[in-house]
Amino acid sequence: MFGVKPLKSIPVVLATNLLISISICNVIVLSSAASGIDVDLSHEIKNTGSASTLNLESETGRAHLLLRQQFLNDYVAEGQNMTIKYTAMNLGALEATDIKISIPTWPNDLFENVDGDVTTTRSRLLPGEIFSHTFTVKPKKPFNLLAVDSRAQIEYRYGNDDPPMEKVGKTSGFKNIEVLTLKKYRKLTVSQLDESKYFIAGSIAMVLIPLLMYYYIRLSFHELKSKIR
Repeated sequence: MFGVKPLKSIPVVLATNLLISISICNVIVLSSAASGIDVDLSHEIKNTGSASTLNLESETGRAHLLLRQQFLNDYVAEGQNMTIKYTAMNLGALEATDIKISIPTWPNDLFENVDGDVTTTRSRLLPGEIFSHTFTVKPKKPFNLLAVDSRAQIEYRYGNDDPPMEKVGKTSGFKNIEVLTLKKYRKLTVSQLDESKYFIAGSIAMVLIPLLMYYYIRLSFHELKSKIR
């Protein structure tokens, strides 16, 4: 009259739901850590970078370097590492020589150097070749980093003329960036972590509660069955 066998599949279903919930939680946590979910866009730095504005004339018989710069941080705050990456690619048909990448208006006095340098050089870049350089600094205090102060510049030469042809290109720079106070930075990062913890706890509870109810009902059923016997 009373069947226990149909109930045996319930733990399997619940266990499957638990694994799915944990996987979803892991994806959400990783996404939050990587991109800064639900934050004011004025404090968020996307890793989209910006390309130089060189003339798009024919690439035959010349070198053409495309420059991109990226911030590799979600936030910028006083006393915290801030990393910038340059990537240069030669789209032309000739090699480029005497390459120099820099940010001429970079406010060095507002940063402490950690690794690398704002200015980098390379002797040559062959057609189709890519060159990358990163440097890390720490802001000394909160301030607004203006777009005009973050524009990277690339200089290079090409050709057999004497002197060789010289080219200069610049990126559009980043939007104005607020360097946060340490207190504000910690508040933003901790709030993201707390939201992730609450979500994980809630998802696990949604699975565990039905599981506990199932075992409680099953235990009560066996006790009732033993009394009937």
